Amino acid sequence: HPEQNQIIIEFESAVKVAERLYNDQAKNYTIYPKCVPSSYNGECHVNHIRKMQAAFSWDWGPALPAAGLHSTPKLIAINGAKMLDTSTDIELLNSTHWRVTSSVHIENTASSTSASLRVAVIDQDKEPYEIISKIDVIDLKTSPKTFIKTIVLDIPIDKVRKWWPNGYGNQALYNQTVSFKVGDNPAETHSRMIGFRKVELVQEPLSKGLSFYFRVNDVPIFAKGTNMIPISLLSNVNRKVTSAAKMREHLVKYMYETHMNMVRVWGGGIYEIDEFYEAADRLGIMVWQDFMFACAMYPTTPEFLESVREEVRYQVWRLKSHSSVVLWAGNNENEAALYGNWYGTGKQQVYKDDYIKLYVDLIKNEVQKIDKTRPYLVSSPTNGDYSEKNGYVLTNPYSNLYGDIHYYNYVANGWNANTYKRARFSSEYGFQSLPSYKSLQSFTRYPEQDLVMGSDFMKHRQHLPAGDILMKNQIKQNLNIPNTDNPTKDFQNYIYLSQIHQAVAVQVQTESYRQARSTINEVGEGNTMGALYWQLNDVWAAPTWSSIDYEERWKMLHYYAESFFAPVIVSPRVNLDELKIFVISDLMVDLQQCQVEVNVWHLQTRRKFTKIVDVTAV
Repeated sequence: HPEQNQIIIEFESAVKVAERLYNDQAKNYTIYPKCVPSSYNGECHVNHIRKMQAAFSWDWGPALPAAGLHSTPKLIAINGAKMLDTSTDIELLNSTHWRVTSSVHIENTASSTSASLRVAVIDQDKEPYEIISKIDVIDLKTSPKTFIKTIVLDIPIDKVRKWWPNGYGNQALYNQTVSFKVGDNPAETHSRMIGFRKVELVQEPLSKGLSFYFRVNDVPIFAKGTNMIPISLLSNVNRKVTSAAKMREHLVKYMYETHMNMVRVWGGGIYEIDEFYEAADRLGIMVWQDFMFACAMYPTTPEFLESVREEVRYQVWRLKSHSSVVLWAGNNENEAALYGNWYGTGKQQVYKDDYIKLYVDLIKNEVQKIDKTRPYLVSSPTNGDYSEKNGYVLTNPYSNLYGDIHYYNYVANGWNANTYKRARFSSEYGFQSLPSYKSLQSFTRYPEQDLVMGSDFMKHRQHLPAGDILMKNQIKQNLNIPNTDNPTKDFQNYIYLSQIHQAVAVQVQTESYRQARSTINEVGEGNTMGALYWQLNDVWAAPTWSSIDYEERWKMLHYYAESFFAPVIVSPRVNLDELKIFVISDLMVDLQQCQVEVNVWHLQTRRKFTKIVDVTAV
């Protein structure tokens, strides 16, 4: 009867639900911040619901707090037993074997007596052949209604090739096939591509502080890359002729083409769709995976924690099969917010207790139970192991001697390398610019009125407090801003100059981090091993930090990235009356008998000074 088989899903306003939960929580104590800054033109209390945090507005995007399902649900009928999902762990067992542990989630009605489960690893590089396989028989009558079945395969290391990050080697992938057969029914088959690699986050004592770098297959990796935000504030919305999946694949390809090897999936957005991680697997882009908590305190009610527990279990199970995923991180900037009293939490112990309860007692514990092959950081930025040994919230997470930092400076000259810190790892930094004129044209019917300096249209899209003033002052430190009688031409010139400033500033900052890779100064700063600029992409056409605008047009910055992230660069640094030339190589082999030609021009006399320097090895 139709009346007995109904599934009803009711949607409520995300804004109203968040407000109701805030009011309930406030009867006990307030969870800060209450609202986003007024310049964001956004909504309030997003930290009380498990929706995309940036959907209530951010400094790079509008408020679009959607209600509904994140993706299309499926109604699955089961007769006998069914394989619902699979997950894979790969670890280097010893110096001779890789261990592949396949976990299979099975739903069982016990109406059948037995089933067979077969796991195979297939090399498809040239002529496909099966490297190893194993089959188990399952007694369904004695099995519970839902259970996880595991099959372990130990593969000699000489039977498979290693997976490497982009620039360090090939991305060897193998087809793992899981087949589940119940009685005389056709077998169900799940296939995925897997890679063999060992990843470590190395935090070892230095003269002062600790190191902080990724080591893959026993090779230290300088992480070069960016931070990715969602492609849209409305889940999986397609762009004109580009599907949501293809858009992700394009972004991964654009990272690959500019010598990047890491992307941070930022904690105020979403856990990306499968196609994104599959593309990262194929192209060697390591993924720093945040959990979705950003720039806020969060409640720790039993209902909230249970929701987070299910979220973490699901996402770690789903993503841990990907060789590209190399790190889990608990949140974005919440340790810094608590330590720095960003939101008026002061010294109240309840907020410190909540922090540890959520990110340590719950998330860290769940991650380490499900995935024993990857490191976990509680926050970003953080002091890493040093923070953990000091109660997680008691040390300044912006220290240059530990962990990672986020560093933005919109006042000092962005083209001066001495502006920037010598940190162990910089996982956020950047400057704003405007998108192309064509991209902005797509969002207005009145370009002559809207696409001019100081228009209401442009002011509405600038969410960084005093952002327009800061951008203009940054540009004026190094470039002349022309002023004509043509407002449209002036605006187009300003777009161009903003992109020049951004590209050069991020180049200087990035190269300053690469210059510090192999040295430590007198106060212990240096040995920098990562540079991830903010940000890769956009959710609308506006002044933002992106290197690729909303319509997939590369800004000048992304073209520059191909140069400053190149495997071998020659990078200058001026300090008072001293010019240093750095030759920096990420190659796995030494460069022998090199020469560097240095040319210096006097701008007034146009005289050129040239010197050729022999470099014995790099």
